[in-house]
Amino acid sequence: MAIYNEILTGRYARMLQKLFGMKGSVPTKQLAGEITTTINLFSGVELRYLEQWDRFGLALQVIGVAANVSGVRFRNPVGSNVIAVFESLLVANDSASSGDYFISLGAIAADLASISSLVGSRLDPRGRNAPTLIVTSQATTPSIGFLTAGIARPALLSASTIPIILTENQEITVLPGDALQVLSFNLNSSMDVSAVWRERLLEESERT
Repeated sequence: MAIYNEILTGRYARMLQKLFGMKGSVPTKQLAGEITTTINLFSGVELRYLEQWDRFGLALQVIGVAANVSGVRFRNPVGSNVIAVFESLLVANDSASSGDYFISLGAIAADLASISSLVGSRLDPRGRNAPTLIVTSQATTPSIGFLTAGIARPALLSASTIPIILTENQEITVLPGDALQVLSFNLNSSMDVSAVWRERLLEESERT
């Protein structure tokens, strides 16, 4: 027998099952039989900790070195079981001349030469004091390899800044084994990288 207002688009039911880890049959087979009034309560970043999100921030400067390029890498270690979501990413050209930059994402297990201390980088004292992500930088090599997925390739004038993330849909997820990288194409190029991101443990249903 057909169900009144039956939902025939299965992906929404599967989303609910995955989101809440529900077992058994489809949790919502049909729409409500009548119009229902609801009032949405405001929920901002101050309540992220209730959803087990920890928020972190970093502002890092990489000083240019002659005949070398500059780079910053945010790496999520393999097996961390943590998902990181970048809410804000700013890249600034701190050099006296214009420069080209490349922001990319991909699988990598290596770090750059200098490891940044992230103790105390938390943005909410109700969460962890330091993140799972490992942040490294380098300006002592003539080349740094690109990661698989190119996200942006901005060209910046001297002493200029560009935001890479402007909307919620542009937030960047970094899963275990992946890294987010900011690279300068120009030799002897100083740059500033500022980021805000959140982290939480992956749920069992998210690991597949």
